[in-house]
Amino acid sequence: MKKTKKLFALILALTFFVFPLTEISVQAKTALPKATIVSSVKSTYLVYEPITVTVNSNYAGNVQYRAYLKNLRTGKIYDVFTTSRDKYSSAVNGRTNFTFKTRATVEGRYQIVVMAKRSGVKKSYESIAYSKVFTVKDVKAAITNVSLKINGNKIINGSVSGNTFSFNLSGLRDKDSITRLVLTANKDAKVSILGVEISLTAYQPKEISLSMLGIKDNGVEGATLATLRSIKQDSNGYISRNIQLLADGKNYTYVIKAKIK
Repeated sequence: MKKTKKLFALILALTFFVFPLTEISVQAKTALPKATIVSSVKSTYLVYEPITVTVNSNYAGNVQYRAYLKNLRTGKIYDVFTTSRDKYSSAVNGRTNFTFKTRATVEGRYQIVVMAKRSGVKKSYESIAYSKVFTVKDVKAAITNVSLKINGNKIINGSVSGNTFSFNLSGLRDKDSITRLVLTANKDAKVSILGVEISLTAYQPKEISLSMLGIKDNGVEGATLATLRSIKQDSNGYISRNIQLLADGKNYTYVIKAKIK
């Protein structure tokens, strides 16, 4: 009888000893990703201005993120990852920083919301994080930069005065080439050049061939300064072209001029 009691006591002791270890092991296996926004957002942005966000979930495995911009006045949300049905990103390493960009196209007060879950888990989310609240302000549509690509890859930015962008190319050789005109706007818009409309995405430079400006070029090689110098100039040695920016239901005229002699 004593032997039986001792055996029972031993089994009971082992049970209490092993069970906590088993529980700890299970808890370790079921650790969840914890979404954290590791970058800082500014207090104020302009409409269409890119907002860069970096997140991490400190999870030893693959995770997926859902992120959206929430307008706090209207309650409307704008998902970042729109290609998947559940609005989640593709799987990424949970211990590696993950960066994405978003933007607001309407003024207001906003907050960025990020959800995280283990890759492939059929849940709406397993953790959630919120950015600080920030303001997005409207701005007048404008072409913010005009540049020229010289000899394929060199960039020359125009000097701006009002709605006029000017270039001084008089020091270039006849054999040098202008390969592309590059336009950047602060809003999604269109430009009309000689009656042809071209779409612009805010803050993303758009390359335009010189042929669209009515200047004969050689495709990707562009037009040489010799060709440009054969075009009629004004008394100061400038050639110029007008373009129209179409945005917010309005039409803005810009002048691009280059001194070639």
